[in-house]
Amino acid sequence: MTQQSISIPRADVGHTTAYLVGAFVLSWLPWSIAATLGAAGPRTALVFLGGFGPMAAAVAVTGHSGGWPAVRALFGKYAHRRGSARAYLVAPVILLAAALTAAGALLTGGTLDTGALLAALPALPVMIAMIALVGGGNEELGWRGFLGPRLRSALPPAAAHLTLGLIWAVWHAPLWMIAGTAQQGLPFAVFAVTAVAVSILLGWATERAGGGILPAVLAHTALNAGLALLQAALGEVPLLPLTALLMAAALTVIRR
Repeated sequence: MTQQSISIPRADVGHTTAYLVGAFVLSWLPWSIAATLGAAGPRTALVFLGGFGPMAAAVAVTGHSGGWPAVRALFGKYAHRRGSARAYLVAPVILLAAALTAAGALLTGGTLDTGALLAALPALPVMIAMIALVGGGNEELGWRGFLGPRLRSALPPAAAHLTLGLIWAVWHAPLWMIAGTAQQGLPFAVFAVTAVAVSILLGWATERAGGGILPAVLAHTALNAGLALLQAALGEVPLLPLTALLMAAALTVIRR
């Protein structure tokens, strides 16, 4: 029996390389500046600006290679795809994992900060909208919309999602140097495993949606909102148990 080797078109390699360079530069440059600033307002603005690196790089590379029709097709991935109902299950699964993490923390001696949680709830709709548009969901046009399909053309599903997850984790690295970011209190190694688990879930959702990224945007939003609520309710994010639950969910879907 002969084995077929995977051949990656040179143009795809060039476009993928250009995308990765662009995404990292466009994010790490404003984040590096933010790390040197003392004022919270400008720091926050630069953190949000850097979050658009993956989207901006995807649009730039797509526009350069295929012009406006290709860019329009890229943004078309935000549209709901028929027959993709299962893909939308990832967001509630992530929220369930966050809820179980909170319950586990309380059962093992943790304290619920009712005041902080109640104070956060009225702002939840605005927070969700902000996360979806500028605080995480905006990355998905680049990660799952542009990079994901190119990795999938060269690698099996699990390897492609794992690779994207590792890239995604490293991309976040400068945020540990910026005062006030949510990442500062988290161990990077565990965060990287979390990124891989979430990447598998979001990749699975995107594939079930026929390449549409809306389920991934909602799931990414659910993740960041869940982390914020855990921080408010418990005063910390119990990342290790949350990661274990997310990895269990990821291993479940990757077998399907």
